Amino acid sequence: MACDSSGKLDSLAAVDLPDGWRVEQQDEVDHLIKQYRFKNFVSAMHFSNEIAELAEIHNHHPMIITEWGKVSLHWWTHTAKGITALDLKLARLSDDLTD
Repeated sequence: MACDSSGKLDSLAAVDLPDGWRVEQQDEVDHLIKQYRFKNFVSAMHFSNEIAELAEIHNHHPMIITEWGKVSLHWWTHTAKGITALDLKLARLSDDLTD
């Protein structure tokens, strides 16, 4: 895992990713993405609100798509135009919210 001068991780291997996360390009920018499953909309919304609080604490805001029984979460850094160490950290912290 190497960083460029902007902090972007330019070579992520599967072993670098937390369980269940994948890298996908959107508009030519790498995003760290995971889909979480829940028993209903209320549970999915509760998780989304916890992610919002986490994002505010770290002043780093993801894309959150909340649907009935699932939440899709995208972490990436706009200024780096890709994935940074902070995105990986927040992906792991997001997973901790489901325990």
